Amino acid sequence: MAVVSAKFQVVIPPEIRRSIGIKPGMRVRWVKEGKGARLEVDSGEIQPTEPGAGFGMVKVKRQLSIEETNGATMRTKERMTASPFATSRPIPDRSV
Repeated sequence: MAVVSAKFQVVIPPEIRRSIGIKPGMRVRWVKEGKGARLEVDSGEIQPTEPGAGFGMVKVKRQLSIEETNGATMRTKERMTASPFATSRPIPDRSV
């Protein structure tokens, strides 16, 4: 018997993982059946992720201009030097 954690996580017992062939990174699905549920493994292979697979997932309202980016960088530098935790080493200026 498994115990559900505070984050609603459940550990699949090692003997079941081995017999089914579940490996880290594999996808599983819970299927409701009556008053219970069944765990289904999506595939036996872990699919590699393509670098461009996440392209377009983050939506931006608009692209910042170089001036806006430089301004944000300067404000960050000013905050860092005003902080009591700032290092004595100056932050290099790379806005050129």
